[in-house]
Amino acid sequence: MSTIPRASNSPAVPMDVENNRELQGTNSTEAEQGKIKKIEELRKQIERLEKIMNAPGYEEKVLPNVRAKNQEKLDSLKERLLLEEMV
Repeated sequence: MSTIPRASNSPAVPMDVENNRELQGTNSTEAEQGKIKKIEELRKQIERLEKIMNAPGYEEKVLPNVRAKNQEKLDSLKERLLLEEMV
C-alpha cells in the first residue's frame, strides 16, 4: 500500500477524497430534488388525465379506442408513480 505524502498541516484525509465526499452530498441532494420534481410531475399528469376521463359526457363523446389508450396511459403513470415513490 502506498502512502500519500502530505505536509504536516494538511488534513488527515487527502483533499480529493474530501472533495468527493462534498460532491456526493451535493449529488444526493440534487437527486432527491429531481426525484421530488418527477413525482410531482407524475401526480400532475395523473390529475389532468383523471379530470379529462371523469368529465361529464366523456364516456359518450370519446371513442372507445381513445378511452382505452387513456386508461392505459393512466395505469402506466400510476405504476411509474408507485415505482418512483418506492425508490
